[in-house]
Parts: sequence; structure tokens; C-alpha cells
Amino acid sequence: MDEQISGGADQGPEVTEPRLAVVAATAGDIPVLRVSGDLDLTTVPVLMDAVNASVRAHGRRRIVLDCADLEFCDSSGLNCFLQLHQGTGPVEGVVLAQVGATVRRLLDITGVDAALTVVPTVETAVARLRT
Repeated sequence: MDEQISGGADQGPEVTEPRLAVVAATAGDIPVLRVSGDLDLTTVPVLMDAVNASVRAHGRRRIVLDCADLEFCDSSGLNCFLQLHQGTGPVEGVVLAQVGATVRRLLDITGVDAALTVVPTVETAVARLRT
């Protein structure tokens, strides 16, 4: 896929909390939120603020979460992923991409991976949302 992810001021603000950063970008017309740090009870609102900002900025209700730099996730983060995937929040669906080994193990152990759409690359996630 020759499409590049672009970021910048026109893509929306970077939302941060000392332990979590979410940077908004796009792959064509698909919003991609790059999530890094720890996703837990205190930082889930940071992710949700970024999701809401993305929906307002792009009008797209399906997004990609690039989790390559997500180092930790607890049950609050898993619940957030499930709510986004099921469309019970501000989006109609989410695809998780590039999930690292630590978070992937949590998804596997809890069985949450069976309920979510988890793919190896952002490009695959974008293609999935275009179909």
C-alpha cells in the first residue's frame, strides 16, 4: 500500500497525560490514533478525548488504533477497546493494529482478542475499514 500516514496540526491535537499519549493522524480518509504509554483507569479518558476529537475533526466514526507503543493495558483499557469495537461510544467500530507482545498477551489470556479486530499492521487495519 503506497498510502502514507500523515499527521500535523490539521489532523487534530496531540492529547497527552503523563503516562499516555495519543497522536492523531490519517491514512487517506481513515483516522489513525497512535497510542503510547499506559492505558488504565486514569488514562482511558485521554484516549476517549482523542477519539471524540477525531470524530469531530473527520466525521468518520470508524478508526484505527495504532498500539505499537502501548506498553500496558489493564481491564479499564480492555473495556474501552470493547466499547469502541461494539460501537457503544462515539465510534461505530475500531481496529487495533500493531499490538505489542505485552498487550497482545493480555488480549489472549482474557479472550478479548476473539471479540476485537486485531491486525498486524496499520495498512491492514485501514484496508479492513475501507471494505
